[in-house]
Amino acid sequence: MQRFACRFFAAPFRFGMLAAVLAAFALTAGEAAAVDLSVSPKNEKTLYRSEDGKTSPAAVKYALKATDGKKVRWTLKSYPVWLVPEATSGRAKKKKAKLRLSANIAVIDGLAPGFYTKSLTFTYGKGKKARKVRRNVTLIVEGNATEGRDLFMAKCSGCHDLYQNKSGPYIFNVYGRRAGTANGFDHSDALRKYGKVWEEENLNDWLANTQKLVKNANMYFRLKDPAERMNIIAYLKDISP
Repeated sequence: MQRFACRFFAAPFRFGMLAAVLAAFALTAGEAAAVDLSVSPKNEKTLYRSEDGKTSPAAVKYALKATDGKKVRWTLKSYPVWLVPEATSGRAKKKKAKLRLSANIAVIDGLAPGFYTKSLTFTYGKGKKARKVRRNVTLIVEGNATEGRDLFMAKCSGCHDLYQNKSGPYIFNVYGRRAGTANGFDHSDALRKYGKVWEEENLNDWLANTQKLVKNANMYFRLKDPAERMNIIAYLKDISP
C-alpha cells in the first residue's frame, strides 16, 4: 500500500515536470519566433561624385521585410546628411518594401573631395527589446585634376616621373595598374605581394600612409589632407586613360 501511494503521488509530479518543460520550450520557441527586421542588401553602398558635378547613382535603395511574415514597425533613426530618405518610418511586412534615399546635391556640392562613410541605422521594437540594423554607405567626392597636378609637382616629382623610372616607378597609367608591376622598376617584395589594382580607395590609403597600407614597401610617405589626396588621385586618373 505504501509503495502504491508513492507511485500514485509520483505520477502527478512527473506530469507537472513535463508541463513545466513544455512551457519553457514554448517560451523559448516564442522568443525565437520574435519578429525581426531584414534590411537588404547587407553590403556597403557607394555613391560617386565626379569632378564635373554628377552623382552616381542618384539614389540608393534598400528592401525591408518582416522575417516571420508579421508586421514590424521600423524607424530610420540616423542617416548621413548627404542623403534624403523618402520615409523615416513605416511598417515592414512579409513582402519586401523598397526604401529610396536620394543624393542631397545641395549638401554634396559643399563637401571637400574625400571619402565619407556613414551608417544608416534602422530601429524596431520597444523598450528593452528594441533592436538596431546598420548599413554602411560611402560617398566618394572626386578631386580636381588641375590642382592635383600642381600638388604632384610639389610633393611627388622628386621621386616620380610620368614616363621613366626614378627612385620611384613611372606613374603614367598607374591608375588601374596592378601594384608592383611598373615595367623595369625593382619593386619591393611587399608591394608585389600586395598586388592589388590601384583605384580611388587604396590610392587614398596609400597616400595617407604608405607603410600602413603595405608594410615594408620601399616608399615612406604620408599626406594628411584628404582633399589633397583626392586631387592627386584625380590627376593620376587623368593621365591614366
